[in-house]
Amino acid sequence: MKLISALYPSLSEVKHTYPVDEALDIVKQHLERGADIDGMEPLRNVLMLPFDSEVVKRVESGEWLLVRDEAYYFDGGQIDKSVGAKLLEHRVMELMNPSPGAKKSYGCIFKVISFDSREPLVGRPYIAMVSGKIIEGHTDGDGLVQLPTPSDGVPVSIRVSFRTPLQHTGGLFSESTDTVFVTELMSRELDANTWVCRIAVNDRAMTRQTILHTMDVAGFKVRQRSLWEAKSVKNGMVPGWNYSMIALHHAGRGYGCGDFGAMQMKRAQNNHLGRGYDDIGYHFGIDCAGQVFEGRDIRSKGASVDEYNTGVIGIVLLEDLTVTGEVDDWIDGLRSGMEVWKQNTQNTPPALQVEALCALIEALRQVFSIRVLGGHREYPNQKGDDKYCPGNTGMELVAKLRRSTGLSEPSVL
Repeated sequence: MKLISALYPSLSEVKHTYPVDEALDIVKQHLERGADIDGMEPLRNVLMLPFDSEVVKRVESGEWLLVRDEAYYFDGGQIDKSVGAKLLEHRVMELMNPSPGAKKSYGCIFKVISFDSREPLVGRPYIAMVSGKIIEGHTDGDGLVQLPTPSDGVPVSIRVSFRTPLQHTGGLFSESTDTVFVTELMSRELDANTWVCRIAVNDRAMTRQTILHTMDVAGFKVRQRSLWEAKSVKNGMVPGWNYSMIALHHAGRGYGCGDFGAMQMKRAQNNHLGRGYDDIGYHFGIDCAGQVFEGRDIRSKGASVDEYNTGVIGIVLLEDLTVTGEVDDWIDGLRSGMEVWKQNTQNTPPALQVEALCALIEALRQVFSIRVLGGHREYPNQKGDDKYCPGNTGMELVAKLRRSTGLSEPSVL
């Protein structure tokens, strides 16, 4: 969730805002625990509010809104705030200025652009609804869509397809409100004063949402960062995309199946932040109960493999998967002593955890061109504890997964 100013919320933020009473309870609970809420510190810093009571006051008055994470699953179809009364572009002006004496024309003009590059998206599929009639097509060479209507005041809605690194995704045309964002306008006379609706399609955000939706359908709902109370990321995160590899990790010493997954994710994040990372290094974590947690945003480059993170998605299993004798330390000595007394000290990934991992790998393969699956230590030039990760037991699992998926090991790159 995120705390924002009520002055300029997006349509998606308005749609997913908590009721004031509920927002107030959540904010108070976080303040009492000293826990951060995304967006709160920047708002406090701007207004120089040192007291928690001032934060509560602004939430209670509606000056600040608490927004659910769903508002940021995607930005496809959101009217771009930077658009002015008109776009002085030749093609647009042609559409809006009929020749003298021509009959008046009505409708809506949309310009479809990339959320990231702000460049027009050419040939992008769309589906529109005008006067109860469905119209399908593609944006033209300037990223424009003109939807004519018989008069002004006619409701017009449009959905624009998004693209994953693999392909256009037809799921945007589904009736599911979880995966569709519809831009709606009322038609007007097309003249020099007509507003052009600029639609910023965020392919990367929509791809992230596709992964979450696919996992949900598979029966493994991804716990997003707010649910495990992740700390806010540092500024300047390096973007990551076009992934082709997956690195499997184990959490290592001190982690086991008896702990709560959310606590383990927080512990891993704190460990990484303490080592100078911008955020938790893994993109996803999976506990022994099969709960999947979102770590670092998939749109950001990971930090799970030393000097080898470009194009790599990091997944961590939240336990220690080494075997006795594998690591020469005092914990290994303790385990050896316990095994003398016939006590089993080996962790084996439970069936639910493996099922969740398989579902996640499949969800990632649906949107990225994944070719390689490797254990952390299989990637080049790993040192220290990285040479043992994900443990011998973890490597046995990696080998089984490679056989079942047909993915390659890192050494063939």
